[in-house]
Amino acid sequence: MDKTIWLHVKTQGLYVILDIGLRESDLEPMFEYKRLGEDNQPVGIKFHRPVREFLDGRFTQYQVDGVGGAVKDGKPAKGHVDHRYDLE
Repeated sequence: MDKTIWLHVKTQGLYVILDIGLRESDLEPMFEYKRLGEDNQPVGIKFHRPVREFLDGRFTQYQVDGVGGAVKDGKPAKGHVDHRYDLE
């Protein structure tokens, strides 16, 4: 899976999706993701959120500015919405 960078709209935190799986109880598709640290590497605990929730506007995809960089001029570089994970 490509590692794309996402901005959480409410907190302005940057995150990366690590994997996709299914919730056991109802087989709903879920993203597994982590916050990005200052060095643009995943840090902290893993979060799990239904794909439909993740893509409902709570997160906005950001593009990578060069190798290993998630920012441009000290701010996230806004990109296009990625529909590769749309499952409907």
